[in-house]
Amino acid sequence: MKFKAIAIATALLALTACTATDTPVLTTDETPQITTTQPTISEATMLKHNLTEEEIIALEEMGIADESIEAWIDEQKSMGPGPFDFSGELADVSGGIATGTVGAYYEEGGYMLFAEFKDLPHPEEGFFYEGWIVRNSPLSVLSTGKAVRSLGDYHNNFTSSENLLDHDFYVLTLEPDDGNPEPADHILEGTMIKE
Repeated sequence: MKFKAIAIATALLALTACTATDTPVLTTDETPQITTTQPTISEATMLKHNLTEEEIIALEEMGIADESIEAWIDEQKSMGPGPFDFSGELADVSGGIATGTVGAYYEEGGYMLFAEFKDLPHPEEGFFYEGWIVRNSPLSVLSTGKAVRSLGDYHNNFTSSENLLDHDFYVLTLEPDDGNPEPADHILEGTMIKE
């Protein structure tokens, strides 16, 4: 199977199921008690990696601290999906500095798409990022859902039982949360080419 590991967003969800290290402590009457010690992540590290309070709490509960966070984040990002049938770079078309990559494959009756984005600003209240795949002829535009934020970056993962490899153009939009299903302002775009 081409899939090396679970997507980064899924890895972050697993963080909340982990707990800190429990250490037995003996009191003066020799009755064992359990106390929990948790490492901490500094505000500087939080800002450097653009982490949310929820991500910090989950990382600290896993026992990840300032000294080990770089290695842990690199490991999680390297566990992403493996070779794609089609992939491409995404360029910012909004005048910003964001970048991204996207890849897709079809295997064993399932289509998988993974997109990740760097340097995306947090959307204002009432807005969100949404992914789209496009086939030019005949024209077809399909939503790949909302982009989610994990480990400081945004990701858009999508699956379908239908082979959608003919949808070879990817668009990330900034959407108002108004219930309108049509694409709004284009932020990133790129063509996926056969590998």
